Amino acid sequence: MNLKVDLTEEAVAKIKEKKIEALRLRVREEVYEWTTCCMGDVCAIVPLIEVTEERGEDSDFKLKAESLEIYLNPELLERVGDVLTIDFEGKFVVKGARLSSSYILKPPYVSFE
Repeated sequence: MNLKVDLTEEAVAKIKEKKIEALRLRVREEVYEWTTCCMGDVCAIVPLIEVTEERGEDSDFKLKAESLEIYLNPELLERVGDVLTIDFEGKFVVKGARLSSSYILKPPYVSFE
């Protein structure tokens, strides 16, 4: 795999300020409440990238960017292209992964009696 990790100036500044040695990146799904629509009840499932200031697990893919160790879980690794960018916008955010929402649809109950 030929993956490159870029850190923005803001991210580098925050990493140095907090003396962070490692970041762990993983996909977490956020489920939104059920909503009624014309086709029945629908629920959106949105994948988000969670960034924590910790070392990863043995199953995680390990990268180095400057003096920082970056761990990606296998699920996130499947969604990444060639370049992953880590930025700091009040919290660490990751750009460059393909994240697509999915939906669950429960059709309305119809009685034919």
